[in-house]
Amino acid sequence: MKFLHVLRTIGDRLPLELARSQEGHHEVSLLLVQDGVWASHALGSNLRAYALRADLEARGLPAGPSTVDYDDAIRLMAEHDRVVVW
Repeated sequence: MKFLHVLRTIGDRLPLELARSQEGHHEVSLLLVQDGVWASHALGSNLRAYALRADLEARGLPAGPSTVDYDDAIRLMAEHDRVVVW
């Protein structure tokens, strides 16, 4: 099963802990949006993470290789079996 966790904040550790616990059993990805983009440098695991370009730019953060636009974000949501928004 493919899970996509959409992280909107960085204060709650539960979403990352849950995503990491699912890694061994499922294909897990993260989509960082809103203030969640601040976590892009601190993930430190094998989780596949994408950051929304508009939210990076709004916060003055640099775009990276896993930067996505709105169309890509919608595509990611459609490609996964489960989408969990935190």
